[in-house]
Formats: sequence, C-alpha cells, structure tokens
Amino acid sequence: MKHFLATFLIAATVANVSAEIVITPVRPTDAPKDKPGIIVPGPKDSATAPAEKRPETIVLTNGDTLQGLFLAFDAKGGARWQHPAVKLPIELDGASISKVKLERAKVGEVAQKQNCSVKFLNGDEIVGELMAMDEEKLTLDTWYGGTLTIPRKSVRQISPGLAKMSTIYEGPTGMDGWTGRNPNVPAEGAGIRIGRIVGGIKAGAATAWQYQNEAFVTSSSGAQIGRTLKLATQSNIEFDVAWRGYFQLAIHFYTDRLEQYVGNAYILGLNPQNIYLQRMTAVEGQNNLGNTNLQSLQQKTSAHISIRVNKEQKTISLLVDNILVQQWKDNQDFAGKGNGLMFVSQGQGAVKLSGIRVTEWDGKIPANLPAASGKLSEDLARLVNNDSVSGVLKGIKDGKIAFTTSFASLDIPLERVGQIELAQAKIEKPVLVPGEVRATFAGRGSVTFTLENWDANQVTGYSPNLGRVKFSPAAFSQVEFNLDKQKAASDDLFGF
Repeated sequence: MKHFLATFLIAATVANVSAEIVITPVRPTDAPKDKPGIIVPGPKDSATAPAEKRPETIVLTNGDTLQGLFLAFDAKGGARWQHPAVKLPIELDGASISKVKLERAKVGEVAQKQNCSVKFLNGDEIVGELMAMDEEKLTLDTWYGGTLTIPRKSVRQISPGLAKMSTIYEGPTGMDGWTGRNPNVPAEGAGIRIGRIVGGIKAGAATAWQYQNEAFVTSSSGAQIGRTLKLATQSNIEFDVAWRGYFQLAIHFYTDRLEQYVGNAYILGLNPQNIYLQRMTAVEGQNNLGNTNLQSLQQKTSAHISIRVNKEQKTISLLVDNILVQQWKDNQDFAGKGNGLMFVSQGQGAVKLSGIRVTEWDGKIPANLPAASGKLSEDLARLVNNDSVSGVLKGIKDGKIAFTTSFASLDIPLERVGQIELAQAKIEKPVLVPGEVRATFAGRGSVTFTLENWDANQVTGYSPNLGRVKFSPAAFSQVEFNLDKQKAASDDLFGF
C-alpha cells in the first residue's frame, strides 16, 4: 500500500511537468507524395549506399605487388597509383610495370547488343554489334569504343550469333573457396597437418597445388583441388592447361564429393595420348563410357579444354583447342548428383591450370573448321544447323550475308550464321612493339595497342588493327605492360 501511494505521488508530481520533442521532417525530393510521414535514412551500409570498391593490384616486373587504385597512365610520365597507406599518389616508371588487375563497374545492360565476336590475325578479339561489312572493311558498334572500322585484311574470324550466357565462375583469382589435398600429407588423425581444408585453402596449408599469377600449378602426382559451384542444366567448363613432362589430369565434374573417386560424378581423364570418360556412383562405383586416342597434344605443351554438359540429354562433349574430339551419351540416369568441380594431377610432370571459366551453355557445338594456323583458300561459313558453305564472302548488310559459291550466289540471314572464317595467307606470329599493352575485356576478348593515355574517363592509343582508339576504362579487367620485354620470362610457364 505504501509503495502504491509513493508511486501515485511521484506520478502526480511529474504530471504537472510538460516536455516537447520537436522533429523537423526532412523528406528527400524523390519521396512518394501519397505517403506522408518522416523518412528515416537507412544505415550507410544499406543496399542503397554505393558498394565499397575492391582494391586493384599492380604487379611489377621484379615480382613485387601493390594493392590500391590505378589512377592514370601516360606514355611519358608512367603510372599514378594510390596506395591506401600513402597519402599522395605514387608515380611508377612505365618500364617497371608488368600488369594491372582492375576492379571496374559491371557493364550491365549497355553491352546486351554486343552479340558479335571479331577475331584478328594477331590473336586479339573484340565484341560488338555487327553493322556491315564489304570487301575492304568491317564496321562494329561497341559501347566501350564507339563505332570501330576494321580493315577486312586484319580479320580472321567472325562469330555473329553470340548467345548471352551467364558466367558461373571465372578465375582463379586466389585459393579462396577452393579445397585441396596434398597426397604426401597423411589424412586427418595422423598427427600432423590435415590435408583437407574446408572453406578455402590458406597460405601454408597442406596442398600440393599453388596459386601463382592467376593459375594453379603443381608437380605432385595425386594433388587435388576443387570447389562447389552452381552448375547449370547445360554448362560449359573450360580451362587452359600447360604441362612440362608427362601429365595425366582427371577432371571430376557435377560431383557431390570433393574427393578422388568418391561419390556421384563424371570423371574425364586426359593425357597427351588419349582421353576417357567414366561415370561414378556411390552404389555402382566406376564405369567406363569410352576411350579415344588423342594424338593432337603429343607435340604441344599447352591446350584449351572445353567440357560441355547437357544434363537433360545426358551428353558430354569434349573440345580441345576448339575442335570437337569426342561426344559421349550416358544411357543410364545422369550420374552427377552435385555441383562440384575438381582437378586431380595424376602424372609425374608439372601442370598449370589457368583461365578456368564455367558458364551456362546454349547447347551448340561448333563445327570442326580447318586449323586457324593453316591457309584457307576460300571463305568458310558455318550455319547454326552445322551445315557449311565455302566461297567468297561479298559482304554483310541489312542482316544478311552475301556469299558467292561455285554453284550459286546466296543471301543468308545473319541469324542463321554461327561463324565465318575468312581466307587468309598463313598467319604470321605478331611482332611486339615497344610500348604496346594487352588490355583484357571484363567480359570476353582482348585488344593489343600502343597506350598513350589512361585516366578515369578515357583510354587513348593506337592499334594496328583499329587505328586511333578511344576506349572506356570500365571495359577492362586487366592490362599487361611491356609485352616485348616479358617474352623471356613467359617461357617459364610455371615459375618454380
């Protein structure tokens, strides 16, 4: 009762005291008019706030690396680099720069019409919207460089029907997200370091694969490295492989276990002599789907591999250096029950994996065109139904190609054309010019040109294929400098 009276008296006393909180409503100019009230700004890290910019990386010719922001470059003054620990920008001699890895904004919808790939005799590739072509030049409209006029004599190949495929993975950019095991380190419980790392391989961890210069390298037989991805119903798994000595590589894909010969998956075995494909299930074990001789790699030390999978049709196709070498069909249920991708080195030589790219796939297999290094006496067009015609490409205009063959003159709708390869003399190895750089596009392709100036708004220079160029810096993911000086260093593919 006493407690109640005390509380009542305090309340009565306070009741005679008044206070007022004044809130001045500040509404953004774009706030909806039909919803009155106070607009409370969200936290700084909300979805509406600009995303924090990831650091860029510059690699010097002596191997040193710096993180920060690439500000500018000019041919006379070199590069200006902002390091987070240094107040003023650092000026670097252009001759000391090996490459710059860029983190630029995504191109978004501006590149949706960029549906044609043009490959040059020097190995460059650019993407844009094909406008027209005649006997002298090809015109390509691009979001990053405006309308480009390309001499026909510089063009090696035209692919006018690029499908927009979502990228699932592109790298490697480091060990993060990859799981590996060193065959020379005992498994868990043996009293020393565990060879299996969950959530990503850390520096110094027990794995025989190493990350060096945007590649995985190993010289240990049995070394494995893998990761889980969001593989599509139709996927293209491609990568570049280089080797020294005898190599044997096993690729596990659509696997539900990142362990060798365990779980449900497909396994592609690859060496310079032959290939094989196995289906593997936890119940039935391994079953061989077929072997094929592969002699095209015997005189090489590198190759581009593409594994194209159609889960619904249960087909797996292998392309080596863009040539279809084998296609398998599994007559049983699709064996892969997961989304894992794993590489296992089984040979005695050194192996390097780079340019790993996993994308959705449109289900199309390119025809086996003549080798690009050989001489084509006539222009060659492959249609989307895998028919092909040879003759003379007279031009491209109004959505059609004019093609003259030995039996007729044809006007073929551009949407029916998958690829055109132009008759050329034998391709000569390009001569590198001092001051040239190779800029890699964020989506696809690269261009080699003499870089004059680079700032936040524009990149200017001169290209032997395109003449004077003005590019948007947002187009590129990497720039390689001093190409003429790096040849000797590039002869060592592995760096160990």
